[in-house]
Amino acid sequence: MKKALFVLKTRKAKRLIAKAVANLPEVKKALEEGYIVINPGSTNGYVAEEILGREIEKDRFVIGYIENGKLCISPAERRLPPIIIYKGKQIDEPYDSVLDKLGKNDVIIKGANAIDFEGNVGIMLGNKVGGTIGKIIGPVVSRGVKLIIPVGLEKLIPSVKLASSVLGIEELDYSDGLKIGLMPVAYGKVITEIEAFFILANVEAFLVAKGGLNDSQGASIIAVWGEDKDVDRAIEIVNNLKE
Repeated sequence: MKKALFVLKTRKAKRLIAKAVANLPEVKKALEEGYIVINPGSTNGYVAEEILGREIEKDRFVIGYIENGKLCISPAERRLPPIIIYKGKQIDEPYDSVLDKLGKNDVIIKGANAIDFEGNVGIMLGNKVGGTIGKIIGPVVSRGVKLIIPVGLEKLIPSVKLASSVLGIEELDYSDGLKIGLMPVAYGKVITEIEAFFILANVEAFLVAKGGLNDSQGASIIAVWGEDKDVDRAIEIVNNLKE
């Protein structure tokens, strides 16, 4: 058995997760036979690039975001719309129309803003009617649509359940930027760096430390182990990640 230790800066971690999502069997199947809907998000921009095989304007492929110490929302006129792919080709079809068509063999990809030690995820809500997740969660769960949730360990918190209970747009008297709620989501397949290493290189992985200085602020330090050839593959993948 071989072991390796990686310092994954945030952008490289997003790229690693994106590569894993693009390699999921359900994503490959939907790419050939059905719909893939990629909702805007900082990690989902990387996912879109890996699935489409080309670069997009990732800084425009966001809705809610954190910048300059504030919770922000991107102006509607600046945002790129959700990316909708049908049988391998990006199409221009109304979001609501596609949502009505999704079934068990289709995939919808939605990022998250928090993940806790038990693997629960939370999604920030800056919209009083629940935003994107509020709109899609009912149809997705009721029909068994494949929901993929890419989220980096930079977003690790102690408890999504507790965090959701203390937030709420109407509950907050003050906020650095946008007031928000947080929706816990129990449905779907969560992909962090840990799952990504297993999907891409068949190695076990464990988060051992966090943090850094300058461009490595927020980095995740991750140990991996497994068969020599698999760890070598993990090293090769990380060394070739582009931001």
